[in-house]
Order: sequence, then C-alpha cells, then structure tokens
Amino acid sequence: MTTQLNLVQGELNPKEHELQKAKDKLQEMNREYEISLHAITEKEMTLNQRAESLSLLQKQVITMFCAHHNFLIKLKTLFFRYVNCVLRQRKKMLH
Repeated sequence: MTTQLNLVQGELNPKEHELQKAKDKLQEMNREYEISLHAITEKEMTLNQRAESLSLLQKQVITMFCAHHNFLIKLKTLFFRYVNCVLRQRKKMLH
C-alpha cells in the first residue's frame, strides 16, 4: 500500500507542478491584461479630452467666423452709406 501511495504521489507531483505552472502563467497574463487595460483606459481618457477640446475649438472658430462675417456686413453697410452720402453732397454741389 505504501508503494502504491508513493506511485500515486509520484504521478501527482508532475501534474501539480504543471498545474502550478499553468496558474503562474494565468496570473502573469492577468497582470499583463490589467496593465493593458489601464493603458487603454488612459488613452481613451486622453482621446475624450482631445475630442472635447476640438469641439470647443470648433465652436470658437464658428463664433469668430460669425462675428467676422457680421463685422464685414456692418462695414459694407457703413461704406455704402458713406458713398451715398458723398454722392448726395456732390449732387447738391452740382445743382
């Protein structure tokens, strides 16, 4: 019976060793997964921040463009008023 027990233990030791190697490999893979997940999360946060910054910048550009466009319209209006005024004055001077 002792011999059989020794034989069974002899068979189990390599299997336990293989099982422990598999557990160690799984733990290593888990650590690598956690590191990768952390890096991906940081990258995603950075991308989200950049997207928000880009959106804000686009809004600012649109606002500036609209303000510039409105300024040009007002400038054009003032210019035509000035030209009309000058033309009226010249017309009065000719009569």
